[in-house]
Amino acid sequence: MKSYRHLYEQVYDWDNLYLAYRKARKGKRGRPPAATFEFDLEANLVTLQQELREKRYEPGAYSSFYIHEPKRRLISAAPFRDRVIHHALCNVIEPIFERSFIFDSYANRAGKGTHAALDRAQQFTRRYRCLLRPSPLEAAQGHPLPTEAAHEHAGLPRRQDANEQGLGIRIGLDQSCPLRRHLEAAQGDIA
Repeated sequence: MKSYRHLYEQVYDWDNLYLAYRKARKGKRGRPPAATFEFDLEANLVTLQQELREKRYEPGAYSSFYIHEPKRRLISAAPFRDRVIHHALCNVIEPIFERSFIFDSYANRAGKGTHAALDRAQQFTRRYRCLLRPSPLEAAQGHPLPTEAAHEHAGLPRRQDANEQGLGIRIGLDQSCPLRRHLEAAQGDIA
């Protein structure tokens, strides 16, 4: 495994802190914490830089509040200055981690996400004789299984397995699927 040096100094580099501030303020400029930080921007960034350089930085207290869409959830938000630090750290370590991820990793990555993952899954299902199916609970509740129609259209038999239990996505595969080994290994992570 490759080791990286002098990463900490890159975190508190002035250009990185300023870029981190710009990322942290995105969508938050009209809010009081962001406006207060921006009012004395240079002094706040210098203070953060000094605290990081001298290893005196301490995270602030999170503020907690509830949102009610689509259901009631507790949200804990970091103070704005801490969000700047979060972005500064991510600016340095994200490129390092990004290189080690496989192409088909989609969560929390720039230029990827749910839609890209679904597009890729469709490519695989068209290329290989595989079936992705919702949980038996969803099927028992009478929800239509969109993959069943596609599976039948492709002329593949539907897999009926009485031993399938639990929630989450269950993966049913034709024996000829070359991805079977990889998907079965990942099935424990999905269920």
